[in-house]
Formats: sequence, structure tokens, C-alpha cells
Amino acid sequence: FDTENCFDNTTNYRFTPTVAGYYMISGAFAISAFVTQIQLAIYKNGGIFKEGCNLTGAGNTSMSALIYLNGTTDYVELYAWISGAQATASGYQYTYFQGVLVRAD
Repeated sequence: FDTENCFDNTTNYRFTPTVAGYYMISGAFAISAFVTQIQLAIYKNGGIFKEGCNLTGAGNTSMSALIYLNGTTDYVELYAWISGAQATASGYQYTYFQGVLVRAD
């Protein structure tokens, strides 16, 4: 639910909340193939905030982080990298990006 229209789903695909506070940001990425490595990262304002890695060859990974966002200019994005894949990305039901306000400033 994006009741405040904080997620840009047409241009930058980023979450820019309008209320300052602490947000639980989480996401997952899935692919329908064996991979050598999946790397998932949460970016804040264009730089890596938290990074995770899956080296098991399973086609999915997930992560979360508690992040302070100022309610005006701060934004978060989710990026995924894969290597050694034999197929294209799939598993949309397991791929997500979400943010929840935990405590307002």
C-alpha cells in the first residue's frame, strides 16, 4: 500500500517517504535458474547502505535494514546482481521491495 505516493514506479523506481523517521526496508530477488552468486543491496541516496550475498546457488536472496529517512530528500533503492545464470530473472512472486514506517521523528 502506497497511501502517500512515496514510491516512484515509472521513472527512478525509488522510495522517497514524506514523513521523517525510521523505516524498515526489506526486499528479495528471485531467479529461475542456478546461479553462482546473487548479490542484493539496499542503497540510500545513491550509495550502498547494506549489502548481502548468496553463494549457495539457490535462485533467491533477501535482506532488510532499519534506516532513518528525513522525509524530504532521502530515498532508498534496491539493486540485485547475478552471475553464472543460465536463464533470465523470474519468480516475480518472490521478488519484492517494501518500506514500513516504524517510528516517526
